[in-house]
Amino acid sequence: MQVKDPAPPPPISAPAGPGKHRAVLGQLSDMDLRLLQVFKSVVECGGMSAAELELNIGTSTVSRHIKDLEARLGLTLCRRGRAGFALTAEGQRVYDEPLRLLASVRSFRDSVDDIHSRMGGQLAVAVFDKTASNPAARIGEAIAAFTAQAPDVQLQLHVGSINAIERGVIDGSYQVGIIPAHRSSQSLAYADLFGETMLLYCGAGHPLFGASSPPADWHAVRGYQFAGLGYHSPNMELSHQARLQRAATGFDQESIATLILSGRFLGFLPDHYAEAFERQGRMQAVNPSLFHYHCQFVSLMRRSPAPARAAQAFAQCLEAGLRLASDCGEADNSPSLQHCVTSGAAPMASISSIGSSGLQAAQLRLDASANNVANMNTPGYRREVVAQEEAAESAGVRATVQREQDAKGVALEQEAVEQMSATYAFKANLQTIKTQDEMMGSLLDVKA
Repeated sequence: MQVKDPAPPPPISAPAGPGKHRAVLGQLSDMDLRLLQVFKSVVECGGMSAAELELNIGTSTVSRHIKDLEARLGLTLCRRGRAGFALTAEGQRVYDEPLRLLASVRSFRDSVDDIHSRMGGQLAVAVFDKTASNPAARIGEAIAAFTAQAPDVQLQLHVGSINAIERGVIDGSYQVGIIPAHRSSQSLAYADLFGETMLLYCGAGHPLFGASSPPADWHAVRGYQFAGLGYHSPNMELSHQARLQRAATGFDQESIATLILSGRFLGFLPDHYAEAFERQGRMQAVNPSLFHYHCQFVSLMRRSPAPARAAQAFAQCLEAGLRLASDCGEADNSPSLQHCVTSGAAPMASISSIGSSGLQAAQLRLDASANNVANMNTPGYRREVVAQEEAAESAGVRATVQREQDAKGVALEQEAVEQMSATYAFKANLQTIKTQDEMMGSLLDVKA
């Protein structure tokens, strides 16, 4: 009699590991992006009622959207009730992620606009606080010129600390930042803008206010309580170098001013911002010829991915307005800027020279490459190349056609690349001239 082998036991399913969870969200849809945008607005407004005006929808609709998002994610994002609005720990993490996600979506839209050679969408610009009262900044003129040049771009202006602006530009939350220069990051591209003078101040009621003999050196002020900024900045660097003991910390210029006005602390403020307090007799500079330092402001954009056309255009408006004022000789006087624009001053002429000389150089490159292709079968032929050098007298470039030393022949793939590169250079210089014309018209409109 045959004995059958026993049937094999059923396979044993291994229990799911503690780190393996089924994804709740699955495919991300347009509705999910909408819900995340609503959640972001609620958090930033501090509650659903406050977000009602921002979102232009009713509170009940806002509440329903938040419930839908919580159900979609399988998480409780916030607590709401009589005690007010508060994020849960999971809600805080979810809030941090959409900031990066929505920045990426905006970057994608900007890229599509670039492909279509148009400027649209949103442009988020972040500025360090208390720059509006600096007459050297000219940010207002730059905004006016930019909005005239790019009327379809919705401009969003933010004010923040140095560190917050740097982080925002790097992660894509902001496209352009304006901060005091204090350190450099390889992820960011910088351009010098304007300067600012910082003076040491005391408030009414401070022992040094109205003193007949102000401190004569840094050692003499170390005995007084000092209020400084609580993040890496020129303010923090100088206070460390001067060995000033920080007894109070502020996180913007307004908080430093408030501490100084208490009469208990010394602190540095921009002279243009403190001027109003001095006129009111509430604040006084302490030996300004000795206790001062200079801040250089810079614009910053991230290097990669390349900034959108709108961000580059705004940065150009910032730099062009400052160059225009500087070359006219009076950076702090608005009428001189008008005179510069109406009289056709050198900066705009220089931009035109750069663009036109660049066009000529690009055309020479195209002609030389075409000649190379035509002679690719000519024995002993030496390729034509275009050498370019700076033309100091016109602020443009000087291009000359030269021959290669060795008769290596002509490679079609090399010439194809050269012609593409020259074509892009031609278009870029043509755009420079066009932008210069538009900017001149915008500045004339602003000053009209």
